[in-house]
Amino acid sequence: MRAAFTAFVAWVALSGVWLLYVGLHTKTEAIAGALAAALTTALGAGLARSGLLRFGLDCRWLLRAAALPWHLVRDFVLIALALVRGRPEGAWATLELPVGGDDRRSAGRRALVGVLGTIAPNAYCVDFDREHGVVLVHQLDPKHAKRTPL
Repeated sequence: MRAAFTAFVAWVALSGVWLLYVGLHTKTEAIAGALAAALTTALGAGLARSGLLRFGLDCRWLLRAAALPWHLVRDFVLIALALVRGRPEGAWATLELPVGGDDRRSAGRRALVGVLGTIAPNAYCVDFDREHGVVLVHQLDPKHAKRTPL
């Protein structure tokens, strides 16, 4: 029963995301979104059942994403100002981040940082170094970049 409820919630969420991305709320788009969400949910369930989808989320790390809207606005302004001043020279940087090992929460942390840490336009995550506890990022305006990926 729990798996069915999880699949239903995933299907509803993915259908909603489809409609947000498409920007149209027609019957055709709703059907296409429902079908795409059903295929994606089935694929996710199959991967989870086979053991290939193995991650867990730590709510404390999810709470860090609350500052994301601020970082989006801030980075947009930084990049716009850098473009007005001239073409910014990007730079590679390593930021300390406890990326962890092979457990479920560490995999979820890396996925969360990889996706949400790349949304803001000034920097994007490229790779994680588990041994040294760092993440490799590329920053478009390194002088004004934030010091943590998420």
